[in-house]
Formats: sequence, structure tokens, C-alpha cells
Amino acid sequence: MLVIDGAHFSDFDGFAREFSRLLCHYTWRGTLDAFNDLLRGGFGTPEGGWVLRWRNSELSAASSR
Repeated sequence: MLVIDGAHFSDFDGFAREFSRLLCHYTWRGTLDAFNDLLRGGFGTPEGGWVLRWRNSELSAASSR
């Protein structure tokens, strides 16, 4: 399980940095096409798949308004 915390960022660039911190030897630069690839596997995602848990997601939703 990979866990990101919405309290650690307040914008899309911060989300990209927080998400990249979870990846193995890969840095996601924030493009949505690349994010789709990451969600499908490979490109630094753990072998055997993963579950993404988003703590404090309500903070992320509030900052996008």
C-alpha cells in the first residue's frame, strides 16, 4: 500500500512531488499521460501492483476549489 498525505501539499506540483516520493527510482513530472502509465504499472511502481491510500484527501479537495 502506498500512502500520500494531502496535508503535505496544497497544489498539483506538490501532489506530483508527494506521489513521486513513493515511486521506486522514478520521478513523475506531473504529466497526466505519464500518471496514467504509472497507475497501470511499471515506471517505478512496485512489482505485483499496489493500492494508493490518500490521507487527508479532504484538504486536497478543499484546496482545488
